[in-house]
Amino acid sequence: MTASLPRLPERPVDAHKGQFGRVQIIGGSIGMAGAPALAALAALRSGAGLVQVACPREVRTAVATLVPCATIGQFYEADKFNPTVRAVGPGCGDSLTSKDLKWILSEGRTPVVLDADGLNVLARIDEWWSQIDQNDVLTPHSGEMKRLLEKTSLDAAELKRPDLARDVARLCGGIVVLKGHETVVSDGEKSYILAPQALSVGQWIESGPQSEIHPGNCLPLRSIPTGTVVHNLELTPQRGGQLVRSAGSGAQVLSREGEYVLVRLPSGEMRRVLLNCRATIGQLSNPDHKNESLGKAGARRHMGRRPHGGGEGRSPIGMPGPKSPTGQPTLGHKTRKKHKASSKFIVRRGRRR
Repeated sequence: MTASLPRLPERPVDAHKGQFGRVQIIGGSIGMAGAPALAALAALRSGAGLVQVACPREVRTAVATLVPCATIGQFYEADKFNPTVRAVGPGCGDSLTSKDLKWILSEGRTPVVLDADGLNVLARIDEWWSQIDQNDVLTPHSGEMKRLLEKTSLDAAELKRPDLARDVARLCGGIVVLKGHETVVSDGEKSYILAPQALSVGQWIESGPQSEIHPGNCLPLRSIPTGTVVHNLELTPQRGGQLVRSAGSGAQVLSREGEYVLVRLPSGEMRRVLLNCRATIGQLSNPDHKNESLGKAGARRHMGRRPHGGGEGRSPIGMPGPKSPTGQPTLGHKTRKKHKASSKFIVRRGRRR
């Protein structure tokens, strides 16, 4: 779950509205002119360059009065407006038909956000899930979700909300935003994280620069206070965690130095990491893993691990020092390259064992 979205990037001083997307909002009907007007205001305030409200003739004056910064048009004039995204459904009532919606979902395959009456019309289409593209977004509440499921084999009563959102997203191939208390967003994939200590079953976790400093939440290092214990640390922004991933491990954020954060790793090594790299709050669970002893070879065999053949060349007898199963020297032998490019980020080496 993402509690807060990243801040919009700064815009060049010589930029113009044509560079920031065109949003077309299809909605409105007699007595419900406010719904598309509010959607248009939200699009403008979130940074859209141009916004058009496609609504029936009877409510155009009301919408234009409420949102003077938006243009007014008709949805089948999309070739003139050329939208980059459409929002379909706010206040549509009976003004939108199944034929209209099929045309919208096929015309140029502009990404579509379906809400309110747009979802009710979609539910009346046979095999509606075949009309949805991977970039489309469905935003049902529980009642609208129930109507969508009437023509599917899924049963809302048998599934928890996260599982329901995931299964519907898998069915249609789009993104599902299941609204309600503790809104669930799913693209159909089921993801896993490394389990930190103090994270309980059913607890929500967040990802983003404005997330709370709580075990399991993922933030950029620039947003993490000094002294905080973290794990699953990135070395390159957006690449994913590479360091501090083993059971019971944790690193500590020590200080900020310009564009870098100084982090102390479990080995004692102190390393500079870019401010934009992310890390997850907390120490990883199962700290006693390093103290476990299987006791005998049969225990490992029962875990499904087959014995390897060994090999005469790996025998430590007659060698200057022990080696790993792959033939790498161990116990004090330095394996890091002398002139490795990333060595400049290491402030202090780790302790020798």
